[in-house]
Amino acid sequence: MVASDRKNHQGPVQWVRIGLENFRDMIQLSVVTTETNTDQSFHGSLAPDSRGGPATTATVELVKQLDPLGDSLWANYLILDEDGFVITRHPLREITWFFNRKKDGEDIELHVGGFAARPARPNEAHRAEELLKVEFSGLVVDVD
Repeated sequence: MVASDRKNHQGPVQWVRIGLENFRDMIQLSVVTTETNTDQSFHGSLAPDSRGGPATTATVELVKQLDPLGDSLWANYLILDEDGFVITRHPLREITWFFNRKKDGEDIELHVGGFAARPARPNEAHRAEELLKVEFSGLVVDVD
C-alpha cells in the first residue's frame, strides 16, 4: 500500500509504503517512509496462517490518529479471525510528519495504490514473469 501527498507538495514527493518483503529468505512486513530522506524498517515474520503454515498474506492499514503532539499517520499490521474481524492491531510505525503541511480547514489530496516489484538479476530477466505472483484484494479507503 502506498500513500503520498501530492497536492501540497513543494519539492520532493513525500510518501509512505507498507508491504511484504522477501528479506533474507523470509516474508516480512516493511514500512518505508520518505520525507526528505528515505527510511525503511522491517518488522519480523508474519503470524502463521489459519492452518499454522507460513503466512503469505497480510492485512495492513494506514490510519490518521490524533495525539497530544498533533495528527500522525500510523501503519498497523492487523491479525484477523476467520471471519475477517480484527483480533489484534500491531502498530508498526508512527509517521509524525505526514500531516505537518496541512493548514486548518485545508484538504489533503492523497494518492493511494498498490504495486508489486521484483528486481530481476541480469541472467534471470527472461524468467521475471514466472518468479512473481501477486494478488491484491479488499482495498478500503475511508476518508472520514
